[in-house]
Amino acid sequence: MFLKYCGIKEKKDLFKCYNLKIKNIGFVFYEKSFRFFNIKKIESFKSIFFGVFVNSNINYIFYLIKKINIKIIQLHGNNNILFYNTIKKKLIVLFFSKNFYYNFLNIIIINSFFFKYLLIENINLKYGGVGLKNKKIFYNLINSYLFLSGGINFKNIKQFIEKKPYCLDISSGIEKKKKKKYYLMKKIKKILI
Repeated sequence: MFLKYCGIKEKKDLFKCYNLKIKNIGFVFYEKSFRFFNIKKIESFKSIFFGVFVNSNINYIFYLIKKINIKIIQLHGNNNILFYNTIKKKLIVLFFSKNFYYNFLNIIIINSFFFKYLLIENINLKYGGVGLKNKKIFYNLINSYLFLSGGINFKNIKQFIEKKPYCLDISSGIEKKKKKKYYLMKKIKKILI
C-alpha cells in the first residue's frame, strides 16, 4: 500500500510533500475545482506525478503528459470506450463517481479490460472530490488493485489501512480552509510509518 497526496497546487506544498518523502503527488487539471493546478507554477520535478482530469480533451492530456512528466492519469467524468482505447497505453487509474450503484459491474468489466487500477471515491454527482464519510458499502470490494479516496483523514485512516487497498489517495484530509497544512500531512504520514 502506498500514500498519495492530491490537489497540490502551490510550489510550497509540493516541497512539503518532498520533505515528508511523499513521492506520489496529484495535480488537478479541472478549472472548476478550487484545487485547480496552474501549469505555469511548475517546471520539471523528479516525482511520480498523477494528472487528474475531468472530461478533458485527449490532446490536452497528452500535452500535459509531456510538459510536466505525468506518469499516471486519473480520469473523472463521462469518457467513452473509444476515449479509453485511445489513451489506455498511458492510463493506469480509472475513476467513476456518477451513477455508481447502477454502473458498478460495468465499471469492473471495463476496468479489467483497459486499466490496471480502479479508484473508488464516492457516488455523488459532484466532480472534484467531495468525500464519502461512510465507506462500509465498499469494504468487501477493496483489494490489491483499488485506490481508496474521499474524506480520509488522520482520525479515520486506520480503518481504511486495515482493508489493505493498493493506495490511499488523500486530499481534503490534509487541508484546512481549502489550504494544504503541513501538520496534517505529517500526522497522516506518521500513522503509516
